[in-house]
Amino acid sequence: MDFPRWGERELDFVPVVEAPQEIEVQRSEARASSYRGLPSDRPAEVRLRWRWFDFMRYAPRVAIVGGVAGMAAMAVNRIHQGPWRGWLTLLPVAVGMLLAFPGIVGLVNGTQVVVDPTGLSVTHGPLPKQQRVHVPRKALIRLLVTTKPSDASPGIAPSSHDFAVRAQLRDGSCPIVLDHLSREQAAFLFHELVMVLHLDGWGRASADG
Repeated sequence: MDFPRWGERELDFVPVVEAPQEIEVQRSEARASSYRGLPSDRPAEVRLRWRWFDFMRYAPRVAIVGGVAGMAAMAVNRIHQGPWRGWLTLLPVAVGMLLAFPGIVGLVNGTQVVVDPTGLSVTHGPLPKQQRVHVPRKALIRLLVTTKPSDASPGIAPSSHDFAVRAQLRDGSCPIVLDHLSREQAAFLFHELVMVLHLDGWGRASADG
């Protein structure tokens, strides 16, 4: 399968791993109803939560942009004398906040995944950046884990979070469900989703859903 992101490829094998320490797992005490006439020992619902807080990746970016914006504001305040002095001083601060926003999001945001036998939903917050994702079980062909080269920028620490979980749907699309994951996070989340959605070991749904 071809992916739109440069260098992205599907993993042939996804090992089973224990829950990474940063992922909070809440499994419903209720059991799922029987599936295809067979008793089920799987939870009726699983909630997975984790904070992004990629400090080594985002903190230097926020610090550098914030420092440059602060120095620019002080320079404007000293040089410019006039009625617009206050507004001109705020301009570099506003630009700095805009440029630093992705880094701030990476430090404070988190992800929640809610999955049950009917489908899965993914939300991110509290700051707005990514839209909510909802995948109905009946629309799903399979789940797959992909990896791509690190997107680290010069002067920024390389990121190990270059894995994603995609959903291949019956309409021919293959959207990203979860992104910027470590290998351990991607493997654990893949197997949790497979278990609750009643997919096979390769993440595939049955032909009739």
